[in-house]
Amino acid sequence: MKVLLASFLMVLPLHAEENLLTTLRPGHPRIILTPEKLESLKKTVATDETAKGYHAKLAQDAESFLKGTPVDYSLENKKLLNESRSVLKRVSTLAALHRIDGDPRYLARAKRELLEVAKFPDWNPDSFLSTAEMTLAFAIGYDWLYDQLTPEERTVIRSAIVEKGLKPGLKVYQSKKGWPHVTHNWNAVCNNGLVAGALAVADTDAEISNAILNAAKASLPKGYRDYAPDGGWPEGPGYWAYGTGYAIYGLASLDSALGTDWNLSASPGFSETGNFRIDMAAPSGMNFNFADAGVNTGPSSCMFWLANRFNKPEFDAAERIVAADEPSIFHLVFFNPKLSTPAATAALEKRPLSRLFSGVNVAVLRSASDKSGTYLAIKGGSNKVNHGHLDLGTFVLENGGMRFAEELGPDNYTLPGYFGANRWDYYRTRTEGQNTLTIGGENQGREGKAEVFSFSDDKAKPFAVINLTDAYAPNASKVLRGVSLDEKGRVLLQDEIQLKEGAAVTWTMHTMAKVTTDAGTATLSRGKKTMKAEIVSPKGAVFALNEVTLQDPQRGTPNTRKLTISLPNDTRNVLVAVRFTPGDEETLTEPLLPVSAWKR
Repeated sequence: MKVLLASFLMVLPLHAEENLLTTLRPGHPRIILTPEKLESLKKTVATDETAKGYHAKLAQDAESFLKGTPVDYSLENKKLLNESRSVLKRVSTLAALHRIDGDPRYLARAKRELLEVAKFPDWNPDSFLSTAEMTLAFAIGYDWLYDQLTPEERTVIRSAIVEKGLKPGLKVYQSKKGWPHVTHNWNAVCNNGLVAGALAVADTDAEISNAILNAAKASLPKGYRDYAPDGGWPEGPGYWAYGTGYAIYGLASLDSALGTDWNLSASPGFSETGNFRIDMAAPSGMNFNFADAGVNTGPSSCMFWLANRFNKPEFDAAERIVAADEPSIFHLVFFNPKLSTPAATAALEKRPLSRLFSGVNVAVLRSASDKSGTYLAIKGGSNKVNHGHLDLGTFVLENGGMRFAEELGPDNYTLPGYFGANRWDYYRTRTEGQNTLTIGGENQGREGKAEVFSFSDDKAKPFAVINLTDAYAPNASKVLRGVSLDEKGRVLLQDEIQLKEGAAVTWTMHTMAKVTTDAGTATLSRGKKTMKAEIVSPKGAVFALNEVTLQDPQRGTPNTRKLTISLPNDTRNVLVAVRFTPGDEETLTEPLLPVSAWKR
């Protein structure tokens, strides 16, 4: 066996390897839920009301798992990803609850899940996210249940980790292309799934485990680059949760198994990245769902780990709100009762109302810390990012916890060419499907970039100004978009446009509100909340309201309308300014200033 493995590794030369296993924790479990952590967790579940609540909900999940059937080998849409995620959720929940409660039914079902999936011919390495997530599931099951497995069961599960997880992973590393060299979510998910697998079997399969860890150590810093300098994430909040969640699985596994995280947690911006999750979640509970991000916030256990690691009680407080009804097993594992205090809630309430994530050029403006105020989030950034849309300048707008400007988010990933040649054929990815400007009826440039070059977080009147000129090259001489907010929740959205040749200009905002228009004004209503929109410039411009009707196979947009301002084909130099006034607030009449003159 050793000769065969050595020969295998010789075919796959990687880096000049160091022995990364010298500090390997002996015995099992060693990945995250160590014996010491388990004893502490048992005490927390017995004494802390929040932890008790999580435990009770997870026990309900476990009971439902007992009634279901194990997953089948299915390459629907050429993936195995849903199956991998199901196994990860089931095995991690069942294994941890068995360790806490000792229920033999949980042990038996976790074993069944693992042994059935070990029979699969592969874990679909052609779509390596599937392989990585399944490797993490097996690493957790093997490690956390090690003492409860028979020697034969250990062999089956360990062999599956090596043959279906680690060996395919080594082939990718050796190829010198693909996910080890990207900065987006694939880097974190694929590397850290393999890291967990390698650590789980490192005592019996040291050579291949050490090779995996060396390759991952070389690749992982790339996956942390986009957090710099202030924790933003270019793929949007949904893929922030996915990639950062796997980053935490890896960091926690390395720390518990080797006593080091290779200094990855000290990467620029990483200690602050929980702010991005909090600020992308609007008072309504919905995300600023730009790019391929979903609108629902959803729980993310990595916030508890970040709160504890970086002493950020506000991260803990924010996540407790989201996770109350749907905790994962890792919410329980990463939960720290010492952070779950009134002081944490106070820290959350004292956070800045407005914030700029300069690395990704996304700005958030708030007039209040709760649902009573106005929330506006707007983005610049780059159209080239993974999962990106042609959406520079797009925004969402809420008041009183009601969303008035909608971001449509992603379409179905199974659409023909959605991640390939047809990506810009679909309404949701095109510029016309965003809350921004369309010039000459064309998309923004696929290479376009936009910087938030002026920003103020002043409580009385925060603002952000974005340079959109590059997005509309080569015809644009200058396209600037500024947005400001005052203490009464009133918004000014101002566009300054200079074109080299005349073209039609369309200002667009998607909404699910009930809308009535009257020339240059529009009244938007949702529930008991209203928002008045008024065209301040150019004089004589009017609002139009159109249904958004998408043809199959695109996903529908029920109850969504498009509020537009259309300017003629010979438009060259124009100032477009729209004021939004909530409820019964008085509409401002102050003169417009060029965005270059906006000051703190």
